[in-house]
Amino acid sequence: MKLNTLTKYCLTSIALAVAIPVFAGPMPMAEKNVTPMAPSCDWTGLYIGVNAGVTEFKSDFTDVNDWENRATSSYEKPAFIGGGQIGYNYQWQDLVFGIEADFSGLAGAKNGTFRYNGEEAGHGEDGFENEGFDDYAKVDFMATLRGRIGISLLDNKALLYFTAGGAYAHGKWDDYYHYYDELLNEADWRGDDWRWGWVGGFGFEYAFNCHWSMRAEGLYTWLESDTTGITGPEGSRYVAGGSRYPNSWNVRFNDELWSYRVGINYKFTGFLGAH
Repeated sequence: MKLNTLTKYCLTSIALAVAIPVFAGPMPMAEKNVTPMAPSCDWTGLYIGVNAGVTEFKSDFTDVNDWENRATSSYEKPAFIGGGQIGYNYQWQDLVFGIEADFSGLAGAKNGTFRYNGEEAGHGEDGFENEGFDDYAKVDFMATLRGRIGISLLDNKALLYFTAGGAYAHGKWDDYYHYYDELLNEADWRGDDWRWGWVGGFGFEYAFNCHWSMRAEGLYTWLESDTTGITGPEGSRYVAGGSRYPNSWNVRFNDELWSYRVGINYKFTGFLGAH
């Protein structure tokens, strides 16, 4: 009798242990802190930035009509270039298309010298130390408007691109012929202050996050040649109305720049921006 009572008690306890969880429902699970995924970044968006670097400035002065049989004189000099840029990129799969405008100031982009006439310059009374050409070329400001096409690499962290477009430069171009301080025989060819041209090159950009990126690029700029006749000085026989005809002799100015610069960009989000 006692055994049956004990058996019933054990069976009843087991039944209750099984039934209570079933009717009570599943036990609540402990909450887990899940770190949200970082937003995916791409190159689409409006950006602004700054840049700085060096440029190799090359200038040619050509005596088109062999006025003094001097052919072409060439000069080359490094200079500092720096400024800012603004642009917009659109990414489609791994391809990135963009447009960019930049504005740069140049320091030290000056070429030229005083070239004496004759081989005996500065030697004795028969020398030519007071006769010769004063060549001068300078670029102090340049702007470009360029298209860009590139390929995105390393999960949108890197961008390799090609860029090309138009260039606009401001400066001073002058070729002055001195003749023993005799104004009557001196001549001056003055180039235009503004010159059009084209620009092209390659670049590499790396994104630190969805906003900030750093770039390095190399650009070649060619400025359209400028051919001009004698414009002065006033009182010389080589100006209009003088005893000679200025349109008979021309000088052509040619300039090109090889620029290497680094820059940093900030890309906006929201309107016209990416994630």
